[in-house]
Order: sequence, then C-alpha cells, then structure tokens
Amino acid sequence: MEDLRILENLVNEESEMVILGTILDNQVKGNSLEEINSDIFSKKYHKDLFDVMRAILRLEDSIDIQLVHQQLKKASSPLTIVNLTNLLTWSNKYTFKQHLDILNTLHQRRKIYERATRLAEGILEGNDIDKLMYDFEEDTKKDTPTQAHDDSIQAICSRFLEQLESPVTNGIKFGIPLLDDTIGGIFPGELTTIGAKSGVGKTALALNIVNSVLAQDKTVLIITREMTDNHILQRMLSQTVGVNTKAMKTHTLDDEGWNNVIQGLGYMGSKKLYINDTISKPSEIRHRIKQLKPDLVVVDYLQLLTSDSKNSSREQEVAKLSREMKNITLDFNCAVIQLTQLNDAFKGMPFGESAVRESRAIYHDSNNVIYLHKPMDLAELTAMAGKESVAKVWLELNQESSNKIMQLIVSKCRDGNTKIDKYWYIGSTLTFKEFNFNDK
Repeated sequence: MEDLRILENLVNEESEMVILGTILDNQVKGNSLEEINSDIFSKKYHKDLFDVMRAILRLEDSIDIQLVHQQLKKASSPLTIVNLTNLLTWSNKYTFKQHLDILNTLHQRRKIYERATRLAEGILEGNDIDKLMYDFEEDTKKDTPTQAHDDSIQAICSRFLEQLESPVTNGIKFGIPLLDDTIGGIFPGELTTIGAKSGVGKTALALNIVNSVLAQDKTVLIITREMTDNHILQRMLSQTVGVNTKAMKTHTLDDEGWNNVIQGLGYMGSKKLYINDTISKPSEIRHRIKQLKPDLVVVDYLQLLTSDSKNSSREQEVAKLSREMKNITLDFNCAVIQLTQLNDAFKGMPFGESAVRESRAIYHDSNNVIYLHKPMDLAELTAMAGKESVAKVWLELNQESSNKIMQLIVSKCRDGNTKIDKYWYIGSTLTFKEFNFNDK
C-alpha cells in the first residue's frame, strides 16, 4: 500500500511496533506467523522485517538479532541494529493478539479504501458504472470476514429441528402437480432449470409457475431478455383471465375480452411482481435483488445474459453465468428459476445433462432440472400411448391443434426422484393442465 495515499486513521504504528517487537523477542511461536499476512504492516521496512523473521523461524527455533540484521541488509532495508534493539522495548506477549486484531482491521479498511479510490476514478473516467460496482462488491466480498457462523453438528441439528417444528414451510408451490409431488416445491437457496427447444413452451411453463407463486402472496422478479415486459404481461393476463394473446396484440378484443383484461390488470396490479427487460448482466440482477428482496427470480433465458467478465469461450461464458445464478440463490437466500435452450441436435425425449445446450455446467449447478418436450415422432408417441391408433391422433394434435400433448420431465432432483408425465398445453391461454385424453 506504500504507493497509495494512506490516511492517518488507517495506520497504527504502535500496534505494528508491538507485533514486530514481540516476535523479535521470541515471545511468539514460529508456526503462528504463517497465519499472518505481511500486508497488515503499512511500511515496507516493517513488512521486510516481518518476512525475514518468519523465514528465520521456519528454519530455526529462535530469532537472533544479528542474523535478522544481516538478512535485512541483503534486502537493502534501512533498519539498523539500534532500531532492532529499540523494537525489543515494545515486546508485549499479553497484548499481542489485541494489536494483531487492530492491524487486521486497518488492513481491511485500507483495501476497501484502495478499491473505493479505483471505483471513484473509474466513474470520473466514464467507465461502465454497473461493471465498476460489480467489481467493487465482488472484490470487497472476497476480503470481508464472514459473520460468525456456528457450523457444529449440535447447532445444525438445533436449526433443523426448529425448521421441522415450524408450522410454516419455507417452500413455495410450483402449482404444477408433477413438480410439487416430485420436487416438493420452490425453496430458498435452490436453482431450478427449465429447458426446452425453441418454441416448445418453456416461457409459458415458467409464467404458469409465476402466477402460482403470486397467488401465494410472494414477491417475484422476472428478468426477460427474450420478450418485452409488455409481452410478458400479455401472456400472464392470458393465463389469468383467459384472454387470447393474439386478440390483445391485434387490438381485436370484444366487450367480454376488454372486461377480462381490466379485471386481469386489477388483479396483476395487486401483486408483488416486477418485470425487467433492460437488465442483462448478473451484477445488474444482484443490484435489483438487493432492492426488491424477492422470493423468486425467473431468468428468461440464461444464454441471453451477458457475462460481467471476458471468457475464452462461449461454453465458459455460459458456465460462468450458470454459476452466478447458483451463487445468487445462496448469497440472497432466494430461489431462482433459469430457462435454457436445449441442444437442437438432441433427438427424442430429453433427459440427463447431454440435452443441455452450450454448457453441461447448467445441469450440474442446478438443484432441479425440468425438461419440456413435444413429441413429434410416431414411434415415440406410440410408446407413450401404448397403441399406434391413439398415437396417430396425438401426432395430428401436435401438428395441427393449438392444444398439444407434452411430456413434463423431472430429469434431476437432488432431494427426490425423477419422474415423467404427460400434460396438455392449452395454446389459447398458454396454460398447462394434467393429462386426460377426453379433455382434447
């Protein structure tokens, strides 16, 4: 830090002298020095002295002043024998720990000061403020000591028992029976991935879940990079009050449609829903989460986000974006549902990590992975239906009708089983319902 302007209240020379004098006086065990960072000292010659003494104690049982002085001379240090002798008067093994805590705190503050200076300079230079803030927060978080956390098995058991005894579960219902039965719900700290090929209905499925979460009086943040906030609202209105999205887009609503839209807008306006179509970076998502503290964040979709840092390949970029989403669930204790495209070359029903497009890290990072599949092959449909005659009817529906037969697939659930079931996709209202052939 010698190259930086250090404020007087970020340095405590007395504490530095006590630490160095106590070590020089052989009042501190050599192995305990390995946990001390020499950067806690504000002056270069204090750092050099500490490094020399630590190096000596790695080889010897005690420190000799003459040997220390010889090593310092080799490093062109200005410290003399007289200086070293004077340091011995500062030795105090009883206050050593107290002064060490002081220096660690000041070192932490100096690093924050340095980063804050870089942040201010970057702002004055006109650099991207979101990127500057992201770098500042990430760098500061790495060096900031975490709050004391009791990680003993006794404390963990106690917290778990409290959770079991609580009459209120911290999970949120998906509103989709297969998902609630198999996964159990949406929980804080969990990343759920919904994957499908383009145009199959992954956004519609996600919005069905969002409507269910809103009905449970929870706060939801939707990050949409594929559609505008207006388009998302139209789709949610269609699911909520049954208004056809085409009629809204083409301004051909009849009186009943208008009444339904007004009713739907009143309902949506009463909910804690936020839809953002301008955010594109994880740092921006983090900033918005800090403001809103949502229970659920939905990202539509992962591959359309932009990484905050440069990556050597597209696969590494997507992998880093997925890891960022997982870290968000842990850092903010919220749930995240990320949508992802599936590999177009993948044939048949998707299952496992190989179906994911661009990076298998998406699958590995996720607590739960849900695939949505529209069967378009007669052999595949026959295997589902058990009869070719029925499969031919299903194939015709999937090719020509607005109502489709879908497979909803729980491909991964860290806390449960995997499962596959058939669902109807009702195209006119963009909704999903449990399969019953008689409902077609």
